[in-house]
Formats: sequence, structure tokens, C-alpha cells
Amino acid sequence: MKFFYILFVYITLAATAQGISREPESKLPKLLVRGEARLLKPAEKILIHIGVVTQNIKPEAALAENNAKTQKVIQALDELGLNPENYKTGQFAVRPRYSDQAIVGYEAVNSLAVNTDRLDLAGEIISAVNKAGVNTIDSIQFTLKDPREYRAAAIQAAAANAMADAQTLAQATGVKLVRILELSIGDASERLPSPRWNALAMKTFSADSATPIESGDVEVFADVSMTYEISSS
Repeated sequence: MKFFYILFVYITLAATAQGISREPESKLPKLLVRGEARLLKPAEKILIHIGVVTQNIKPEAALAENNAKTQKVIQALDELGLNPENYKTGQFAVRPRYSDQAIVGYEAVNSLAVNTDRLDLAGEIISAVNKAGVNTIDSIQFTLKDPREYRAAAIQAAAANAMADAQTLAQATGVKLVRILELSIGDASERLPSPRWNALAMKTFSADSATPIESGDVEVFADVSMTYEISSS
């Protein structure tokens, strides 16, 4: 019996020496900090979602008119130096129009997405497609070619800000940062600028002038949270 008792004591002391009986992390004093970073990068691409809507009493007439206008729009894009890689058709539909629950005609809708890095052509694209037959512009967005190229830099800056705040707070309160217990990324994304342009210009532009559109900087945002173990000495 003495042999087993001595062996049990030896194992217990050895485990304690190796830190197995360390205090659970849930009871450790902690410091939670959050760091944010916003990097502004000049826009590199423009995305324009446009559409051609035609109406007629007969569905085939609405479709034929829509096809003709859509071809003119594509021709206008080609004349600006764009190629099929810069635009693609999206939603297409022919649907009835109702009045008092009765069909009074048909509507054909064809949408296109224009994508190019020729930011200098933004105004000319809008004016040219409007003249060719586009009568709806769903959205105009300026973005980056590869947001992930800047995402890592934003995360690093956010982490650096979080660590700097932790150091400042620890020094101000007289505590010591022991180690990082938890680390997480809350958000890391691009925030697109709202282009500045005059929507009324769609109706009033001259055939010899371009609709003025100004791009803005794209904001690459990231926030990081860190939980430190702290001690008083």
C-alpha cells in the first residue's frame, strides 16, 4: 500500500510541475481589444448594369424592337473600343402588361452588364448606350480589379492597431500582457463609392457630349478582435 501511495504522490507532483493543474482560461483575467483599418484605393474598374425595355400590343413586335435596340447598344459599345469580354447579356424576358386584370400589351426586357477598366470612358459609355436605346440604368459601381490584393494589408493594419491599443491600455492601467488567447476577423471587405453623376443628364445630354461621372476611392475595410491574458505583475 505504501508503494502505491508514494507512486500516486509522485505522479501528482510531476503533473503540477508540468503545469497540468494550470488555472482554466475561463477564470484568467482578460483584456479584449478591437482594431479597425480603412485603406482608400483609387477605383480601377467600372461596372454598369443597363437595360433596354420596349412595349407593344403584340409580343413579337415588342421583342423585335428590343432586339434591334440591343444590337445598336452593342454596336455603340464596340465603337467605343470595348469588346465582348467587356459586356454580357443578363436577364431577358417578354411579359404581358395588365390593366384591370386584362392584358393590354407586352413588354420585352433585356439587360446588359458592362465591365471595363477604362474609367475615362464612363461618361461616354452612358451617353452612347442611352442614345442607342438604353432606357434603364440599374447601377453604376467603381471597384478594384482584385480586392484581395489590398485585403491582407487592411487586416495587417487592423491587427497592428489592436495590438497598439492593447499596449497603451496595459501601460495606462499597470497590467502586463501575457499572451493572446483569442483572435478573430470580424469583417474584411471593400466598400464601393457612390459615383457622382447627374441622373437628369440621361434625358438632356447632347449627342456630342458625355454624361459627367466622377469615380471615387474604394475603401478596403477590416476589423480584428484580440483577447489577451493579463497579469498584475
